[in-house]
Amino acid sequence: MAEKNAFLMYKNRPLVRCGNKIYYGNMADGYVCELTIQEAQDERGLKMSKKILVHLLCTAPDCPPQEMVVSKSDKNNLADALEIASIWLERKLAE
Repeated sequence: MAEKNAFLMYKNRPLVRCGNKIYYGNMADGYVCELTIQEAQDERGLKMSKKILVHLLCTAPDCPPQEMVVSKSDKNNLADALEIASIWLERKLAE
């Protein structure tokens, strides 16, 4: 039985949705990805993400706001957005 407060996970990292934004990664780590759903379309009664903006963010408390975005990319579906976010986090957290 799943825990009530358990997060949805993707490649052993939590996914948290707040409105049109999905945060991927652990906020205690040095980096996290923010996926912003910019466009969605209705397909057979389900909303499908059509355009997603992916940002790799530095979570260090001393990081200036203008340097917080490390990488950014546009993707056409959630699968591609999560895959690039996963790759970026793996690389940055390995440094």
